[in-house]
Amino acid sequence: NVVGSIANIAIALFTVPFLLFYLLRDGHKLPPLVAQAFPEEYRGRVVDLFHTVSETISSYVQGLIVVCLFVGVSVYIGLRLIGLDYALLLAAVAMVTDVIPYLGPVLGTLPALIVGLLVSPWTALQVLVVVIIVQQLESHLVSPLVLGKKLNIHPVTIIVILLTAGSMAGILGLVLGVPIFAVAKVLVTEVVKLVRDMRRGKVLNNSLKE
Repeated sequence: NVVGSIANIAIALFTVPFLLFYLLRDGHKLPPLVAQAFPEEYRGRVVDLFHTVSETISSYVQGLIVVCLFVGVSVYIGLRLIGLDYALLLAAVAMVTDVIPYLGPVLGTLPALIVGLLVSPWTALQVLVVVIIVQQLESHLVSPLVLGKKLNIHPVTIIVILLTAGSMAGILGLVLGVPIFAVAKVLVTEVVKLVRDMRRGKVLNNSLKE
């Protein structure tokens, strides 16, 4: 499982930059292209749907940045309080690795623990307590509240999504579960509205013809 997870992360790190490059270069061509499959009077709404999805993903990324900043600042304050050297650098590592659920906090904790062990076992234990407190606050309070507010999803729903996606798809599910749910919510809501309006339009046209 560990080897498979590492392989998935490596593949993602290799392919995502290329995917992002082509999406940034040609992504603006997709909404008008898809809109051509719909009647002319609904094409504007289809394009607006793509913009709404884009805004949803942007909101998720913004929320994730806020959560990572919370982790970085909190770890920095905690390490400064216990007097550990290189607190800023170690906090920066914890902030960046926090993007990866489960594995990220472990990777972010190791450098601080090593530095703490070089000082004393008591210092290492203090580092571990600081990191555990920060991670508990982040996973059970800050992340659900921030992401829930950004995506207009209840914090309890965020927690359920993370638990379900993590049990079904592991690390990949934890990373993609919330944004996929948010995008699916937007798509289902807007598509239902579009189909309903299209049916109303057909009924109205038939009534006018009669």
